[in-house]
Amino acid sequence: MTDARYFAAWEVEWLGFCLDSNSERAVPIATVRAIKDWVDGVKIVGEFGWQELQEITAIANDLSLDGIQLNMFSTLEDAIALKDYFLFKEIVVEKDKKLATLQPILERFSAVVGCFILNFSKNSILFEDLMLETTLLEAWCQTLSAHDSSRLKI
Repeated sequence: MTDARYFAAWEVEWLGFCLDSNSERAVPIATVRAIKDWVDGVKIVGEFGWQELQEITAIANDLSLDGIQLNMFSTLEDAIALKDYFLFKEIVVEKDKKLATLQPILERFSAVVGCFILNFSKNSILFEDLMLETTLLEAWCQTLSAHDSSRLKI
């Protein structure tokens, strides 16, 4: 809980908790509820994995979550069903894929997702790897509208 207060003091906007019941990193719902009641000024996002939409909705409603983080395999239909929440959508970037392949995903989900999370670490992509393609990354970012680029978190 000290960490949660620390982040609130630094004006962190979102505080996320793994609520994937199949993950060893899952935080018990009672703990999330206690922390949520204890901290002030941050929005709470639940990070979900392979749970069914019904379970995600039940947990989100029970905890009065401000946001939901959907995993990389979540469908547009799931996102639409959860549109009453601020949605984060994880996109795992693959080493052998060009950044341009992300554009269709961003476009498909952009109407319902509030923030895209580009996850480079799941495929062990290092900062040095990105530096090799900085011109590609810069060019790709320039193709995004101001609205889209403000919603990307790398």
